[in-house]
Amino acid sequence: MRENGILEEHQSPEFGRIRQPRPAARFDVTPSSIRKLAPTLGADNEAILGEVGYSADDIARLKNNHIVHAQLSRKKS
Repeated sequence: MRENGILEEHQSPEFGRIRQPRPAARFDVTPSSIRKLAPTLGADNEAILGEVGYSADDIARLKNNHIVHAQLSRKKS
């Protein structure tokens, strides 16, 4: 696995060092790479709900009533 470079390492501000498989396909002219890590659960909720017309008060109410996930802050110390 190490010799073939199957795993890539990335740094996450929330979780530290993350290892994950690289994209399987390898192309000479257009190499693929992981540009950023996937968002954590709930990371985009506010932006998505805002785009479909929910107000900031509506979103806060949905979070307070546990209808949508409120993203937890996990700062690594």
